[in-house]
Amino acid sequence: MSSATHLRDNALPTPPPGVVDLVSFTMSSQPLPKRLFIEVGRLARLAAPLIVNNLAMAGMGFADTVMAGRLGATALAAVAVGHSVWMVTVLLAMGVLMALSPIIAHAW
Repeated sequence: MSSATHLRDNALPTPPPGVVDLVSFTMSSQPLPKRLFIEVGRLARLAAPLIVNNLAMAGMGFADTVMAGRLGATALAAVAVGHSVWMVTVLLAMGVLMALSPIIAHAW
C-alpha cells in the first residue's frame, strides 16, 4: 500500500461547521497578527480558571496576614508558619495528582 493511500485512509474526519481545524488554521494564509490574537484569546480562556485560583489563594494569604497583623508579632508568625505548612500540603497534593494523570492515561 502506498503512503498516499495510507494517509488518505487514515485521514481525520472534517470538523463540523463552526469548529476550526487547527492544522489548516495554523497553516492558513491569514496574517500572523490575526492568528496570534486568536491564539492568545484561546490561551487566556484556557488559563482563566488557573489565574482566578492563584489570585484567590494569594488573596487568602494576604487577608490572613492583615487580620493576624493586628494581633501582634506572635500571631503573625503563627499565620506565616501555618500558611507555609498549608502550601507544602497543597503543592504535594497537586504534584501527586499531576503525576497520576499520565499514569492513569497510559494504563487505560
